[in-house]
Amino acid sequence: MVHIDKQDLDVLLHVHDAWRQDSMGHRQSIFNTFSLSMVGFLAVLAGVLAPGALPGTLKVLVSIAVVVAALFMTAFIIHQRRQSEVAMNVVRRIEEILGMFEPDRFIPAQALLPEPFSRSHASWIGLSPADLLQILAISLLATGITIIVIISPTPPT
Repeated sequence: MVHIDKQDLDVLLHVHDAWRQDSMGHRQSIFNTFSLSMVGFLAVLAGVLAPGALPGTLKVLVSIAVVVAALFMTAFIIHQRRQSEVAMNVVRRIEEILGMFEPDRFIPAQALLPEPFSRSHASWIGLSPADLLQILAISLLATGITIIVIISPTPPT
């Protein structure tokens, strides 16, 4: 570990906290996006099922809206994860400088932070396993709604 004077340590801790909060904000945005998407799609599903029959033009409009919404939510989740990872890379680097991953530095026979915390958990496409599950859930629900809309009866003319 590098020797750090008090003033530099204060700066590192301040920057660490700021970037960590930034990362947590992006992660909270991912959770909010997922939650609201699921609730919104379930409301759309209820609205589609309630009348029993949908005119053809409404079927097309609802299907397009659901697919576009799912694509936007997926893009937003990907963007938020990337922004979170930018912040966490700074956080991890500061934690490394502070020796938080070194065994015996703060706690005998172990590191203050476990080794998996020293690296990103994002996959090769930049998303975490949780992000992939959320995107899969949004996609499956959007696909299900679209299929239900398409196969729903059309009112007689």
